[in-house]
Amino acid sequence: MMTSALLLVGANGSNGHLLRAVLADFAAEPSREHYGLTSLGVFDQDKMLHAQDVVVGGWDIRSPDRVAGLHPGATTLGLTARHTDTLLGDEVEGRPWTTVLDGADLIAEEIKEFVIKAGCRRALVVNLSSPARPVEKEAGVTAVPGMLYASSADVPSAYAYMFGAIRAGAHYVDFTPSPTLELQGLADAAAEAGVQIAGRDGSTGQTYLKLTIASALATRGLVIENWYSTNVLGNRDGKVLEMPGVDRTKMHDKAFGLNSMSGLTSLNHRIDIRHMPALGDVKEAWDSVVFKDMFGNLGELQIRWKALDTPLAVQALLDLTRIFLSSCDRRAAGLRTDLAFFFKNPIGGRPRSPEYLFSELLSSNSDLLMANYGRADLPW
Repeated sequence: MMTSALLLVGANGSNGHLLRAVLADFAAEPSREHYGLTSLGVFDQDKMLHAQDVVVGGWDIRSPDRVAGLHPGATTLGLTARHTDTLLGDEVEGRPWTTVLDGADLIAEEIKEFVIKAGCRRALVVNLSSPARPVEKEAGVTAVPGMLYASSADVPSAYAYMFGAIRAGAHYVDFTPSPTLELQGLADAAAEAGVQIAGRDGSTGQTYLKLTIASALATRGLVIENWYSTNVLGNRDGKVLEMPGVDRTKMHDKAFGLNSMSGLTSLNHRIDIRHMPALGDVKEAWDSVVFKDMFGNLGELQIRWKALDTPLAVQALLDLTRIFLSSCDRRAAGLRTDLAFFFKNPIGGRPRSPEYLFSELLSSNSDLLMANYGRADLPW
């Protein structure tokens, strides 16, 4: 397996920090290497990327001295757009940039330099930054040419990283609730550059469970009447997601799949997110579901989910990265819809049950599977 560069936007955040630590641990002791989804018996481990095949780097605007044990020059000071990026009063040292094109050129040069110094054959840039404030309509643009000349005063820095990756010939994944991948002409631009893109908003817990249950109810012919969800979490994510504007973007992504599958609307599918600092990295979620049988009788289902937020996100990120980099050389450039399983609001994908999307993931990446896998190798 050829060496790959994994470059993280937000390398020093909680997800980036844990992801780097896990990969470093696995590379040092390959016998301990074990993942989530991609360690299932259906995947041929000889065809999969391993930790020792990855060199990690990236950018961050907070605590740049926190990076240790990485390739020399692995992280650099990130870009920031003070009017749209969610800084939360943190002490930051982000570099200035004027237009998306200027920022993209800076990032592209750093990617190229990193790939050469690290001796990598390819690169994947993954956006793990905090969700940005939505762009105001009067300042926003919807197509690639206009966005390239948008000002840093008007749009989030995520656009500069995305275009920087494309201009450097690097693949790009957006794991955040960001609109970067929704630009008109972006898939064509990626295809012309010979790179692959995928996203948006990684699905790591409650939304995944909601779609699974909604699919199960629909399979029995039970009609969902109302669904209420609440989330409480204590980490920085929770603090960011309470911010006006950012909360709307996140709630849209959390509602998108279920509403599309079940016909629910904002009137009967309510979502609430609260920041509770004392919880730390714990995320707790409750769901109350009201459904109706063929006779009109109402039933209720109540669900509680409680888990550490960062490890779940990193497990999904590791599986996504392994599949992406293990298969990208044999896939066409442009938008990858086969990875919809990993996202709440997959760009170019249709909302489906997780079981359906997992089957689609396997069929689209059959070159990574064991030659004679059977039902015992599947998770159902």
